Amino acid sequence: MSLLNHLPPFILGLIEPGILLYLAIRAYTTLLLQGLLQNGHPPPSLRSKAFGKFWERISPVPDPAAPLIGSATLVPPLLTNATGTVLDVGPGNGSLIARFTPAAPHITHIYGAEPATALHKTLRTNADASDLGRKYEILAADATFPSIARELVRVGAITAPDDARGTFDTIVCVRVLCSVPDLRGTISDLYRLLKPGGKLLVCEHTANPWRTSKGSVIARAMQTVYMLMGWSYFVGDCELTRDIEDELRRDARGRWESVDVERHFGRAVFTYVSGVLVKKGRPNRAALVGH
Repeated sequence: MSLLNHLPPFILGLIEPGILLYLAIRAYTTLLLQGLLQNGHPPPSLRSKAFGKFWERISPVPDPAAPLIGSATLVPPLLTNATGTVLDVGPGNGSLIARFTPAAPHITHIYGAEPATALHKTLRTNADASDLGRKYEILAADATFPSIARELVRVGAITAPDDARGTFDTIVCVRVLCSVPDLRGTISDLYRLLKPGGKLLVCEHTANPWRTSKGSVIARAMQTVYMLMGWSYFVGDCELTRDIEDELRRDARGRWESVDVERHFGRAVFTYVSGVLVKKGRPNRAALVGH
């Protein structure tokens, strides 16, 4: 990795996904071969288990003293906007939970909606080690309204699924919207879960804006190349060519009081969009039952 640190940023931005794809394929192949050699057939839930193994390797808990680089620099200032009852969508193994520390005094409760149950043990450990402590509760849910509502009922936060409407002051999406099956539907579901005046915090990689002066034709072409090499299959259904920024801005006048998002790293394959969207309407004091 020391050699990579000496590469020009533009070159590193083009090959970084290739390194991640190699690690994801290796995790998949290792589990596949183990299953074939030990049992004569692939292990159940191979893709899910391989992705979990890959994700834990590339997402260690960051050293607070280590300097931030790349997209990691976007996350801490974004999470300082978290307040009240928070929904953390797709927290994985919880490697970013410590980044909520500056906002912890302003957070009353935080729910981590993570569908990969294999990551829950590490997620719990990292949550307990953070300043959020008992405020953090894990939901075995994906990013859809029915799944989250069902889990909120299970943990006793609400009494009926319909009560999930308008229950969160803040919803956080960090590197998760790239892999949801229905992006437009997911954004609509998260909108329904937000209180009036609530905030949607996003930090997501998006399709490279190659048609603009801030984009790169080469980076956009490499996004397509990596997708053809099996990126989505091996990396948890992630889509490199998905225009998340455009979808977030869709119907902005009808839904959002403000859309304050910026694009970053326009010359790289991992082009990012990050910022805060505020739902229209006045904030209310509704709270989840029992919290």
